Amino acid sequence: MFDFDVGKLLLFGVVALVVIGPRDLPRAMRFAGQIMGRLRRMKAEAQSQFNDVLREADVRSLTQELRSVEASAQALSRDAATAMRGSLAGASGNSEPPTAPAFASPEMRDYLAPATSAAEAEVDAGPSGGAT
Repeated sequence: MFDFDVGKLLLFGVVALVVIGPRDLPRAMRFAGQIMGRLRRMKAEAQSQFNDVLREADVRSLTQELRSVEASAQALSRDAATAMRGSLAGASGNSEPPTAPAFASPEMRDYLAPATSAAEAEVDAGPSGGAT
């Protein structure tokens, strides 16, 4: 912003010495330093307040985003629960056992298939082998 080189600074010092005088120059420089310090502190404070406002706005936006995610998660869980209740209600009216899903592998379908084997017949017959 300011392009100060050694020549300009020297010219500024000579003008200040002539205008202010050698006796009052140290006091004037001290005053200028105090003013610069105050300006720097004010700048730092304003920047700090600005950063606080940005952080607060960021926290607010994150809170709003979190609330929207929570709301959508609750809606999804309600939809899933409703779908499960519907499928369970439909399954309870059905006398047939559930079958394996179409995407299951053949081994998994055999595992999930209803038991119609000799072992099931044995369980139905009881421990005495069906003789009563």
